[in-house]
This record gives sequence, structure tokens and C-alpha cells, in this order.
Amino acid sequence: MNTFLSTSMNLAIAKIFAGNGSDRLQRESVLFEIILDTNKRRLLDPYNLTIATTLNNIGMLYNDMTEYLKALQYYHEALDIYEKALPKNHSEKAILYKNMGDVYCYQKDNQQANEYYHKSMEMGITTLPDKHSSFVRIYRALVKLYLDTYNLYDALKFFLTAIDISKLFFDTFYLDISDMYNSVGFIDSYKNDLSKALDYYHLALEMNTKRFPIDDLEDVNIYNNIAMIYFKQCNYFEAIRLHHKCLDIQLNATTLLRDREIMVGSYWNLALAYSKSEQNSEALDYFQVALAIEENIFSFRSSISQETSSNDKYYKNCL
Repeated sequence: MNTFLSTSMNLAIAKIFAGNGSDRLQRESVLFEIILDTNKRRLLDPYNLTIATTLNNIGMLYNDMTEYLKALQYYHEALDIYEKALPKNHSEKAILYKNMGDVYCYQKDNQQANEYYHKSMEMGITTLPDKHSSFVRIYRALVKLYLDTYNLYDALKFFLTAIDISKLFFDTFYLDISDMYNSVGFIDSYKNDLSKALDYYHLALEMNTKRFPIDDLEDVNIYNNIAMIYFKQCNYFEAIRLHHKCLDIQLNATTLLRDREIMVGSYWNLALAYSKSEQNSEALDYFQVALAIEENIFSFRSSISQETSSNDKYYKNCL
């Protein structure tokens, strides 16, 4: 390791010298640890914002490594410097509060996560331009928290706000917009607002078409969700058509045996739709294909039993 270059406080440079191996996260954090040796840090300027930025970066790395206590330790050290060196309200604090909220969210401490996410949002409102791109990440963090706590009303509200802002920064967030539309559709479906759910699923599909002109694996989840709406509406013909579309995309894109696990769901869905439409012969065919794949993938019969138990009554009706 080049000792001189490895002590750079520039995150991009540190990542270059960390390499691209499977241990990349650990190696990056080691580079930063060399920079911020605890004893030496006491000799540094306590108002040094570069040190605070690096502490924040270390916290992010530990968060990615699921070492949440260490992540919080470095975030709090960064916050101490920000409190001394920055005005009471500053955008850097907003970002740091969001990062701290993420840690608490991953730890399932929803109360603390909610507190820090709202601190981040409130500080962002006072320090950032209206509809700044940073709000997308803050709002999406709040959405995850609200979904975890089954607060669907607030989850929808912040999802839709995040989508509106994302459209203003399309080049940055175009990969996320279809995912957010799909998630909004899923929430509406859960609320049994099937018409709205279909609208958002089609928006997600339209956005995906701009990303991938030809049907791609990214479309499978959306087609499946649309099919499930038709299933709920007892429109089994449309459900079957779309589940076949999902399966065709997967068959064209999937070659390795270990990847075929993702196709089992499509076979089950087709079997269920055929069963509900009283086409038992076709249903039985797809049930048997699904079982054959699962037997080939899973080494223990108990795994197969768990996967199939919820659909067992439909399978027996086809025999």
C-alpha cells in the first residue's frame, strides 16, 4: 500500500487505492482509520470541517458494513465538529441527521429514526432551495420508515412529493422514478384502491420503457403487480396473459440454474390463475413445473414444503 497516498482525505482517492476486491469496504475504512488515529486527532483543529466530512464518510462505511454502533460513534463525532464550526442551521447537518436516521432505521429503532429524519427535513427546509435534490433521499428515507410502521397515508404523501422533485432532476433520478411509481401502486393495491394502483403501475412501466426499450427483467415485477390487480378483479384472462409475459421475459433472460429460482413465482402465479379460472389441466402443468424447479434448487424438502403450503389447496383441486 502506498502510505502517502493512503492518507488522503479525499474519498474518491481513497476508494481508488482501496481497490475493487470483495473486501473493498473494509479496506476503505482502514484507510480512513489511518488518517484519523485517535491520539493524533486530538492535535488537529477541532473546527476542521474536512475532518468532520471524513468522519461522516467513515460512519457511512461502517453503516454499509452493518456495524451500526461504530457508525453512530463517527456520526456523533462529525456532528460535534459541525456544531462548533457551522451555523445553527446548515445543509451539512441536514445530510448528517439523515445518515444518523438511517442507522436507527436499520436497527429498527423507529422512534429515533423518525426524530433524526424530521430533524434532517426541517433543517433542509431552512437551508436548501425549495425542491432541492437532497429532499428526494430524505423523503424516501421517511417513506421506508412509514412503510415499516404501516403509516400508509404519510408514506404515500412523501412518495408523491419525492417523485415530483425527482422529475426536476431526471438525469439523476430516472432510475428511481419507475421504482417509486411501482411502490406507490403497491401501496394503493394494499389499500384496495385498484384503479389508482393500475394507473401508477402503468406509469412505472412507461418510465421503464424509456430506460429499456425492449422488455427487460426490470419490467417483470411491474407486470406481475399489474397481473395481481387483474387477479383481484377476477379478470383471470388478463392475469394469465401478463404472467405469461413475465415468464417469457425471464426465460429469455435467465440461463443459469441458480437464477431459475426467480421464475418459480411466475409458474405459481400462472397455476393459481388457471386454477381460479377452472382450467385445472393447465394449472396442474404449471404447479408441477414449479415443484420440479424447487426440488432442483432446494436441498431440503422442508424448504419446498414451506414454499408450497399456502398454495396446497389449489394444487389438490387440480388433481
